[in-house]
Amino acid sequence: MHTMKFSSPLLFAAVLILAAACQQNQSGSSADTPVSPAEENQGYSEPMSEENAQVAFVKYPMLPDSILQLMLEQCDNMEVIFNDLPISMNPKGQVACQTHLEHLAGLPASLHPQSAPAARLFYQSKGNELLQADLYYDDETTAFVFLYNNQPTWSNEMSQKGQDFYKNIVGMMKQAKEQLKSPQ
Repeated sequence: MHTMKFSSPLLFAAVLILAAACQQNQSGSSADTPVSPAEENQGYSEPMSEENAQVAFVKYPMLPDSILQLMLEQCDNMEVIFNDLPISMNPKGQVACQTHLEHLAGLPASLHPQSAPAARLFYQSKGNELLQADLYYDDETTAFVFLYNNQPTWSNEMSQKGQDFYKNIVGMMKQAKEQLKSPQ
């Protein structure tokens, strides 16, 4: 089980500031604090197809730039554990983490209510957890949902680069699975 530890006073301070900002947002909005999903999406509507006209998509605000910047500067290890694939990935090094963070698009995600996470991502710095995210990758949703206190809090759509990356991973695993099934 992964637990959150703070070895860096800067990281601890960032989390405290984030928690204070979330509390401040509940009592009154500020330009520098994250906004609620309802406030974030005010005035935002997306075109709906006929089949999705009755579907209530789940939305969260985007990962704040301050947290993304912290991740870009401090993340040096990741762990990606797939729920239904017999693999996990462990990109190591700041460059690998930064490359993976390029899979985030600059849009909040719209999660189809029937979509389920395909994987859990653990972002780490010097062995300590920075943040967790659920990866959604299916026909309805391609997104990252970031967790705070183990609760969905922020989301980003997946970039085309991220979609191509995960399509390749899933494709290779399906191909390997079929090869194992077929008689030699």
